Amino acid sequence: LFGSLGLFSGFMRTWMNPEPDFAKHAHLVPIVENPGYIAENYDIFFRSIGSHDGLKAVYDGDTAQAEALGCGKFEGYHTRIYEGLTHDWGAFRRGFRDFAQLIFK
Repeated sequence: LFGSLGLFSGFMRTWMNPEPDFAKHAHLVPIVENPGYIAENYDIFFRSIGSHDGLKAVYDGDTAQAEALGCGKFEGYHTRIYEGLTHDWGAFRRGFRDFAQLIFK
């Protein structure tokens, strides 16, 4: 349970900083320096977002970069896109539901 992380807006980098390079975000440098960092520190790493979220491009960029670093190969790495939803409680609620099912197996 405590080795799990759920991001229900899905952003890995700070969305207020438009810089797409993970190495330019201090909290993501450990992932850049050691792509196995997520697998070593989390049983479950979950990200979700609504398909109509106004910041979905940030989510997509983060996904591409994380997967290029090899994060997607980690069995506990999960992403979900909820069709038709925006940045709202509907998307957050579904994300939490899916995350909870993973951590309470």
